[in-house]
Amino acid sequence: MSTHAKFVCENCQTVVDANAKFCPTCGKFFAAVKCPKCGKVGTTYQFKDGCPQCGYSEPKTTDSSEKKDELNGDIKKIDRIFKKQRKIKRRMSDDSLPLWIYIVSFCTLPILIVLFVLLF
Repeated sequence: MSTHAKFVCENCQTVVDANAKFCPTCGKFFAAVKCPKCGKVGTTYQFKDGCPQCGYSEPKTTDSSEKKDELNGDIKKIDRIFKKQRKIKRRMSDDSLPLWIYIVSFCTLPILIVLFVLLF
């Protein structure tokens, strides 16, 4: 189970983002982070994976509907990529002739021109 640190304002006990510089509720400026379990104080970077002293962190909770939405978004992106590739392949196959036709035409055209010049 993966975990992440939970950041709480000391002043009003509101949960705040890890990169917040001040509390959105009470406006207190954060100079450091304090572990609610052992009281260790340090920078946000030191607490990114939990408390470096006691290891305190909150379990990461992800809603199954969030996972489903992310998965649906990924599937839609992949589907769009495949649709673009199919369009490109269709355009290429619709607009161009097989290579052998170009080769035969390139080889026979000079012969026809020479015959035309000699006969007329």
